[in-house]
Amino acid sequence: MNAPAKKKHAVTSMGAPGPSHLGTGETTTVSSTTGPQRRWTTENPNAPEFEIRLMRAADLDEVVALAGILEHAPTWPPAAYARAVDPSASPLRIALVAADSASGTLTGFTIAAVAACEPPEAELEIIGVSAPCRRRGLALRLFAFLKDELRRAGVHEIYLEVRGSNQPALALYRVLGFAETGLRPRYYSHPAEDAVTMRLQIDSCL
Repeated sequence: MNAPAKKKHAVTSMGAPGPSHLGTGETTTVSSTTGPQRRWTTENPNAPEFEIRLMRAADLDEVVALAGILEHAPTWPPAAYARAVDPSASPLRIALVAADSASGTLTGFTIAAVAACEPPEAELEIIGVSAPCRRRGLALRLFAFLKDELRRAGVHEIYLEVRGSNQPALALYRVLGFAETGLRPRYYSHPAEDAVTMRLQIDSCL
């Protein structure tokens, strides 16, 4: 994706809901053209139903627009997001979106890059949810589906870096099971800040 060397990891599900907020009524379907899809609703009967599926080229305009309003999203150009859905690009990326099942409006997305190493591992590059859909467990659902896709790619461990001041992201990653492994001094710029490094064995995910 040729993202800047000092990347920002985004998360916008404030409050890091626990497992009790994951919702009910989930169903999984498989399409030969779009891959596995999941639909689920929260316990609130008036809440919208969401679909989680693999990102497609047709989603890119909405993905770029949503990334542009997320506080900690990477500052990637549109072409970089396009490579996330290109199966011939290197490194391979797993990209998912969440959308309102009724309107089709994109409500969140996540991207992970699969490193070319043995055994394979992946970097969680971004997980973001639009402001109206936060605190509904959507980020946790996106990550659960991402975990399944990474397993299919042979990945057993996920790592990330995140700004130490990004407390919402740190809280969510801890709920997901990530453990802090160290600091990278002055890893970020504008403003300069240390990066917290975190890792997770996929088999221990929620």
